Amino acid sequence: MFLSPSKTPGCNSLNPPNTFTSPVDSVFSSASEKGTLTNPGTVSEVYSPGIYDALPVSLFQDDPSRTVHSRSRRTGLSRLITGSTPAFTSFWDHPAIQDNLSIKLFSDRTSHLHNIFRLSADRLKSISSASINELIRLATWWFIHGQIQLNAVIRDISLVPSQQSETRFLIQQSQTNISKALWILQETFSQSSQYSSIENAARLRDYQHLLLSKICGTINSMTEYGLLPEDNSEVVFSPGSDGSIWVEYPSLGVEISFLLTGHMPSTVDNDHFDTKVLDHMPLQDSDGRFYYKALPVDVYLFNESSNGQQIKYYALLSVVRAREDSQISMVLASQDGQFNVCVKPEKELKSTWDNVTWLESISSLEVKLSTGFHLQIRCEISDFETLNQMYQHYKTANTLFERGIEEQLIFQTDIKSVECRLTMNENPNRFTDTAYQCRLRLFNRVIIRAEGTGPRKMHRGSRLVIATPTTSKNLSVLEYDIWPDQVIEYRFFERKNEQPAIFFRIDRNDPLAVTVLTFSSEDIFADVQLNGFSLAVGLEILGQSGMLGSSSWQRARIINSKPWHESGPDFESSTTVLSDTLRIILDSPHARFTDRLNLSIGELQIRRNVVAAGHVLNMAKEDHNDPTKTLSALKAQPSVRTFNFPSLFELHQFQAAITGFSVLFDSTPASFSISRRRLLVLKSKEWKSSHTRIQLLRRKETF
Repeated sequence: MFLSPSKTPGCNSLNPPNTFTSPVDSVFSSASEKGTLTNPGTVSEVYSPGIYDALPVSLFQDDPSRTVHSRSRRTGLSRLITGSTPAFTSFWDHPAIQDNLSIKLFSDRTSHLHNIFRLSADRLKSISSASINELIRLATWWFIHGQIQLNAVIRDISLVPSQQSETRFLIQQSQTNISKALWILQETFSQSSQYSSIENAARLRDYQHLLLSKICGTINSMTEYGLLPEDNSEVVFSPGSDGSIWVEYPSLGVEISFLLTGHMPSTVDNDHFDTKVLDHMPLQDSDGRFYYKALPVDVYLFNESSNGQQIKYYALLSVVRAREDSQISMVLASQDGQFNVCVKPEKELKSTWDNVTWLESISSLEVKLSTGFHLQIRCEISDFETLNQMYQHYKTANTLFERGIEEQLIFQTDIKSVECRLTMNENPNRFTDTAYQCRLRLFNRVIIRAEGTGPRKMHRGSRLVIATPTTSKNLSVLEYDIWPDQVIEYRFFERKNEQPAIFFRIDRNDPLAVTVLTFSSEDIFADVQLNGFSLAVGLEILGQSGMLGSSSWQRARIINSKPWHESGPDFESSTTVLSDTLRIILDSPHARFTDRLNLSIGELQIRRNVVAAGHVLNMAKEDHNDPTKTLSALKAQPSVRTFNFPSLFELHQFQAAITGFSVLFDSTPASFSISRRRLLVLKSKEWKSSHTRIQLLRRKETF
């Protein structure tokens, strides 16, 4: 592949979108969100360390003992930040580069280019007369261009000899552009006195630290790959080299932003630091969005009545995605900050992906603006393919997660993790690691067939879809088709932390492939031991008739949802009546029985044993509306469940979990009577019972 010296592919060569992985990087890779370099010849990005957080408190002085730089070089670089900020630093005493030999060697070996940069800048506007905001945008612009070119070199570092000359030219241009960024950034340190506000000076200092850290990481990558210039003679200007500083844009009779948005732009206050630089030309992930790639593009502005006349703008196209969005966004920015356009997935915005037309024949995108103008974004062929693949990947992932034609959504939930282990390596794009906090949906395929007796629904299998959350940088989707004649091997189990999980084999193409879904721990309000359990409908005890099997039930758990503000399950704060999550789970060595209560007002009745020995609780319930086929008798008439507990404490725990009332007192008195006075006569009515059980209950302030 031949690489253009002026524009280089800004993104890696990617596999076609599929349902298992992101084209940017695998979300299930341990280094998916780290910018570490891979081996030569693989898809890679230049490593850029995070912002250096430790800021010096004292005033740093230029160290005269440095011998790496010449005396004349140090004289021009030993200026200090002035102003009222609480912490100051000189450029070469910055902690990020103070002991970095690579950046000092790079600066020394490209210092002869600075006079060329200064003369080129003075042709349009001298650096000394530019504002801090202009210099920051300028340094960011050239750093991103240099980083794009360096990525292209590292990606194709094993080119055949016939392309070595093209690669050498690209290396020299990347070194030149990074040298521009470093030289301009030094000027921002010397002109920081423009800000008298502590807040603005602090914002500037933070951005200087961020950009300088990125430049250091890029130069370190040059050193690692042997791309650092050996001496001054290596960085020379060939006939096609770009030594310009300012990009000349066409002069119009109206502000370009007015043609783009229909509104006059707000005046930029150079007394305040422009915090939108990272919005227009991002360098890394932020709290609100992910950053993927930057591409150099040519943008042409025109309208249908312009008779072919087009206005050309050089711009950077950045691919980002908001953390709450499931589709990427496209940000266009010019060097001068006047041309800024963002294409987002939100429908309420004026520029969305619905306004974008993909022109594959000319590797361009056309954006229709609300003002009637059109933007044609022309990319390199590889850049266009990369951008299209990224867009199609996220579009396909979103489509797969939604209900398709002739499908019904029957179940959806959030799962704690999904793990997929493959035994066949036919598709290397399918993930074989673990993803967390995913979303799961299960669809039924149903077709309606017209027959003589009327429409008839036919089941045609199911579809299981698992998607990573939007808070994950690389959105991926796992999809399984489940056909009616397919046998699924599955098993329930618990993780070491007692989180419920399911193991199954469902992939027809890889029968031995294993998928494990781990669910969040349920809110267990009671977990007690049982001596026995029986279920009676009328005069028939289902447990003895074999419907529940002959297993000995040994454990009972009460599951319910707790209030969102509660830190843990609380009997007296839980909702038991009209709760669709309240259920009893009984376990035996060979079976599990789940009884979903779903109680209405006055439906549940409980009774304690009085005469019989032991700790027994009887629970009467009305007919069940959604029983399984095996227990279809529950739908016909009320049923009685009998629970036998080994201790009184476990019985009280169980009772409190299903009623919401804590048991404060529970005993059988020696005698019990109730009497009341009769009207109009001097006699009283008295009821006595020789066998009585008394319980004192409490729910919050109610007894």
